[in-house]
Amino acid sequence: MQIIEQLKTKALIWQGYQAEQITESCSSSYPVLDCKLNGGFPKQGVIEIRSKNGIGELRLILPYLQQRGSEGLVIFIAPPSVISAESLSLSGLNLEEVWVLDASDEESLWCAEQCLKSGCCTSVVLWHQCFEIHHIRRLTLACEQGAASLIIFRANDSHALSLPVRLTLTLVAHPYGLQAQIDRRRAGAPTPPFVVDMASVWPELSLSSLPENVVSINEFKLRAV
Repeated sequence: MQIIEQLKTKALIWQGYQAEQITESCSSSYPVLDCKLNGGFPKQGVIEIRSKNGIGELRLILPYLQQRGSEGLVIFIAPPSVISAESLSLSGLNLEEVWVLDASDEESLWCAEQCLKSGCCTSVVLWHQCFEIHHIRRLTLACEQGAASLIIFRANDSHALSLPVRLTLTLVAHPYGLQAQIDRRRAGAPTPPFVVDMASVWPELSLSSLPENVVSINEFKLRAV
């Protein structure tokens, strides 16, 4: 029992009778992803996305950021490459409400925390690799204080520490867009890999369309054979 209490204190486990407060969600603009997420990305809390850089991971969240940007600032912190202003604008983001902060690893966590709890930002996107449990707890509290969301991009490392975030999503490149898998979420179970069809939104960067009625990656493999 003592071990269980310690895990609860560190937010590493949740109990069934402690009903998670339903967090208002915001559509991702991808029907299959919204279905898997029971409505879309949460409007508040820490979202972890594990992905290689440059496979479409930022394109996946642009519709979400566009909706959140209508309510306040969207902040990008320590991106690995130059953020395309044209791409953001074409996605509907108001560039006057978008800030990009070039920060070191040591500075980026502090910047994210300050932005989140300021009350001026609706979403912060952070590229950072090394987290401890106490980092996530502080950032979660900052999200609550500022009614904001934090999206963390980091490498898909199977040996990385499992973080007590609201949602963990793993992405892999796929001919029709992205293969996604929900690894962890509060008040919900993980999912097997599924395909997020991006052809309608980014036709020049994916095949024309996903085969009809194919939702899971396993279905796609079977039909491809």
